[in-house]
Amino acid sequence: YTNQVKGLYSEIVDFISQAQAGKTPEQTEELFALRTAGQDIVEVIKAVSHMQKNLNRYVAAPYPAIRRAYYLIRRRLAEVLHTLVQVRDQADNSAVLLSLDALKVDITESYQRLNQAVDRLIQQHQITAEMATSLINDANYAYSAASKLIEMGILLFSTSDSSTRSAERSFTLEEDEISEVLSE
Repeated sequence: YTNQVKGLYSEIVDFISQAQAGKTPEQTEELFALRTAGQDIVEVIKAVSHMQKNLNRYVAAPYPAIRRAYYLIRRRLAEVLHTLVQVRDQADNSAVLLSLDALKVDITESYQRLNQAVDRLIQQHQITAEMATSLINDANYAYSAASKLIEMGILLFSTSDSSTRSAERSFTLEEDEISEVLSE
């Protein structure tokens, strides 16, 4: 992050700050959205970086349950990235936010299932308590990374028309709405 990303992100922030002078409110809003998307990417990089040590350690562990759990975390992040690529390439922008809302619900549900599985794995002595705490922390990092990637997708891939974009963004699901959908 420090060597490769921080300098680039600093340049983006500087450019956007300078570019705001004399812009319309809609243009300023769009620039702010781009800066927010950049910030989301930085937070994703940091979250994944925090996971890396345990991921490397437990992918080769002699415990099949912990290997499987870390495989699922990696797979979910890959699925989020794959979905973002698909959404980016969609011709119909109106479906973009619906796709990303469905993805939000899916990753939240997946995260909840993983947390429930951790308790069961400890009770069945398939993982140690130390592994469980690492898995819980890394699942949080993965969930945060996936959520930030989706937020970035909402900012970058929604309709280019500013009035339509604002209306579209107002319809995206919030955390409490996702919880409500999952509890039904």
